[in-house]
Parts: sequence; C-alpha cells; structure tokens
Amino acid sequence: MCAVFSPLHDYMPNDLLTSGHEAYATPLGNVPVDHTLIDDCNRRLEELGGETLHHIANDREHSLEIQLPFLQQALVGSFSLLPVMVRTHDASALHDAGMVIAEALKGRRALLVASTDLSHFYDRDEANLLDSAMLNQITEFSPEGVLKAERCGEGYACGAGAVALMLYTAKALGAVNVTLLHHSTSADASGDASRVVGYGALAVTR
Repeated sequence: MCAVFSPLHDYMPNDLLTSGHEAYATPLGNVPVDHTLIDDCNRRLEELGGETLHHIANDREHSLEIQLPFLQQALVGSFSLLPVMVRTHDASALHDAGMVIAEALKGRRALLVASTDLSHFYDRDEANLLDSAMLNQITEFSPEGVLKAERCGEGYACGAGAVALMLYTAKALGAVNVTLLHHSTSADASGDASRVVGYGALAVTR
C-alpha cells in the first residue's frame, strides 16, 4: 500500500481530493486505486465533521502521477494506491485528515510519499536560501512550520499542504525522524543559474 499526497494546481472548490478512476496507467502497468480505503477514510472524516476526499477524474494534475513509475521501479511487486490531492493550507483541517488517514492505515504495511517542488524561478543563490528554510522545517518534523514558511514567504513548496498532511499522518503512525537525503536545483542539470526550480529528497522514518 502506498499513500501519495500531492498538490492540485487547478482550481477546485474542495480542500481534499482523490481519484475517481479504478487505476492509474503508466508504461510499467496499472496501479490500482484502493477505493475501499478511500471509503473508510471518508466515513471517518464524516464522523469528525470534516471535509471528505472528493472524487475527481480526467484532471490535469501531474504531481501525483509522476511519482508512480518511480514507485513501480523501487517497490518489489505490485501495490495499491491511496491518492490524496490537497488544496488547503489549514493546519487544523490537515491535522484532522492526517489522524484519520493514519487510523485507516494502521495494521497495513504502508509507504507515505509527498510530492512537491521547492522554490520556483529565483536565481540559484536565493533559491538555495528559500529551499534551506523550507527543508529545515521538514527536517524538524514540523508540519506547522512548513505551512508557516510558505505563508510568510520564508520558503516555498507548491505542495506545502501535501507535505504537511504527510507529516501529520507519519507522526500519527509513529514516525520520529526526517532525514535530508539530497537537495539540488534545475541549474545542476541545465547550467542556467538565473531562474531555477528547487528539489529535495527526504526520508521519514520510525
């Protein structure tokens, strides 16, 4: 089981969304969506009085889908998917959703993945400063810090809400450490340091 949290860049009136499809298709095969798990999460969210995972289809969001071929290569055997797209930065709503998702995942062998870029289109020196501020909040295991950094312009991540939701969920499942594995910018590949996009890889572990 793999739960992938991502932003949704298009406008939707809902804060939390999921796929209405039965599976995602990649060149490496289909990844089935676990609608039983989605239904369980929605039942729990309704009991809390929170917003449920709204089903959408034929959307243009790529930040969730782009993770799937990497997971198909890295994981042994097939896996089912809990896709969650996030359009809110409200800490209380994300905390409650994280508690619900964690409860639904308890007893399962689950991998949590948050998909996001970091800063966009600053020069490399400024991007490194902005990215460092955001990465520090993530490595401090602070979902509130991630949301504050984005809100105050101290650091940027288009998927700050998705990262915060993943961190809340991971904490509730017993994770205690976040380790920065790598940081780079698009300048490392393109050679153009005038307008870059930042990227980071981190591991959340028990």
